[in-house]
This record gives sequence, C-alpha cells and structure tokens, in this order.
Amino acid sequence: MQNINNLILAMPDKLDEERDEVARAWEKHGGIVERIGKFWNPPQLETNRVRLYGSHIFCMVLAQKYNLTLISPDDDLLVKISDKWTRRKIWISDLNNATNLPYPVFVKPEIPKLFTAKVYDNYKELCDECRQLDNLTKVLISEIVEIQSEARAFILDGKLISIALYEGCDELALAEIFIQEFISENRELIPKTCVVDLGYIKERGWSVLEFNATWGAGLNGCDANQVVKCIASAVK
Repeated sequence: MQNINNLILAMPDKLDEERDEVARAWEKHGGIVERIGKFWNPPQLETNRVRLYGSHIFCMVLAQKYNLTLISPDDDLLVKISDKWTRRKIWISDLNNATNLPYPVFVKPEIPKLFTAKVYDNYKELCDECRQLDNLTKVLISEIVEIQSEARAFILDGKLISIALYEGCDELALAEIFIQEFISENRELIPKTCVVDLGYIKERGWSVLEFNATWGAGLNGCDANQVVKCIASAVK
C-alpha cells in the first residue's frame, strides 16, 4: 500500500463536496493537493509524485501531459465474470446489431461516457442517442432488473478498503460479505485498484452492477481517509 506522504494530488479547481473531502484526507496523510483549472495547460510538476483525481476527461488529459498510465478495470470486465456475480444476463454487441435487441433493454457503452447508459424502449431511441457514433461501437446489454439498493466498494491489492450504501436500505453487511467473496474468486481479473458498484436485485440478492476507475469515482459515502490509499495507487 503506497505512502501518500509528499505525493501531489492533481484535481479540478472547481469546488465539489466529495472532492474537497478527498483533498482534506490527502493533506491529512501528508500529501499535497494541486487544484488545476486549465488542465490542458497544467503546471509543471514532478511527474513521479503526481496522482490524479477528477472527471474522465480531466484525468485522461493530465495523464497524457504528465506521461502517466491510468489504472482502470477492463471495459468488458462485466462480461468476463460469471452471472453468479451479476445475477442477470449481460452480453456485448455493437450498434450495427442494435436492431436485433430485445427491447426494452438496458444498454451502456463499453467505453464509459460515450452515451447515456439507461433502459432504451426501442431501436429509434438508441439510434437517436448514438447517431454520431460509429456502427461498430461496442455496447454492453443487460436484461432489465429491479434494483432496490446500491453500494460502492473501493478495492486495493485484492482487498476491500471501504464500502458504503448510497441508495436504498438493504443490509450493508450482506453486501460486504458478497464483495469479499467476489474479490476472493476473481482476484486475477481485478486491477490493482478499482471501484465496484453493487446492487441488490429484488428476489436475486446482491450483485455486481458495474466497475469504475478509482481515479474518477466519487465517494458515495465511503471513507475518504481510506479511499485516498486507493487513489494513490491509481496511476503508474
């Protein structure tokens, strides 16, 4: 687990309650916070000390500027794990085959943020949303399920670092048992650090909803003092 002391955390200069909480925790652990506005023209920093935390584009641009590699889960990780963990059918396709989907269906881009992830009622609705994208753009498709509660878990070096319920009222202790078992069985698929969002599906139990990169994930109730340990390891 990396020592935060004297590491520089680059984050957007726009005030944000969760990011501010992370900044305070970073400084508490001996790190330095550098708030950057014009991230396309960032200040010169000692690259080997720089860590990143912010939006997708913020971190992608700064990673290039500072010659850093962002550590992220594979875009198709959801389809690599067993449905024992997802509790629902998930498959990968492309927009070229979207006419054949069993609408209504939940669709999300394989590469995050390309278009809105949601339930699409018909092909036209999805087509309108993705009209500027190539027909070979990969998408993840899932059967529609009823999610009662949601929790976020930060993972580092194959260990659960922090977990919190951010939607609903199902028992967090059972979500913690579930994610611990998931990590134990799938450690070889999980990067050094990532965020796993869990959902309690009605009549099926806790499930893996999606994977996120630590460098771009909000706290959603997790302990910032623990999460900063994950952020410190989210680039190389």
